Amino acid sequence: SIAYISIEEGVYGIYVVNASGGNRRTRIASSRRTVPTGLTWSPDGEWITYNVANIIIRVRPNGRDNTQLTSASTNLRNISPSWSPDGQFLVFHSTVANTPVLYRIRNDRPILVQITDSDIAFELPSWSPKGDLIAAVGTETQGNSADPLVRTGQNGRDLYVIEPDGENLRQ
Repeated sequence: SIAYISIEEGVYGIYVVNASGGNRRTRIASSRRTVPTGLTWSPDGEWITYNVANIIIRVRPNGRDNTQLTSASTNLRNISPSWSPDGQFLVFHSTVANTPVLYRIRNDRPILVQITDSDIAFELPSWSPKGDLIAAVGTETQGNSADPLVRTGQNGRDLYVIEPDGENLRQ
């Protein structure tokens, strides 16, 4: 199956269609105000996650079991969910005090764990194939500045890896 985002008659929808062809598709979610982003499949194909209005939502490919994994907050922007290879966790970046940090959340029960807390603004996390590391793009900030335009790394951005428990951050 293929999942995709489309707008029809002013409504954004997430659709699932059989990859072998045909006209049959299923709308599994919709939003009138905000474009869904970050559409990603769990490794076993049992779940699809996406971000809408700064909330990460998990839903089955048939549209059932729609579950909000994160809560809405004016301070948080939950973006770029990535599944662990075993499907037990998601990692994503969110903003705390104007600095993007990484969070890990369990798939079976939404327990949120912040795994980074530094002078580095993180985004676009991705699990390694073995699940022992998380890679992310990091931007070092100067002093107390969380402005992404104030950068100290080469070309402003560097690649970092960290263990899923938040230990051993390295560039």
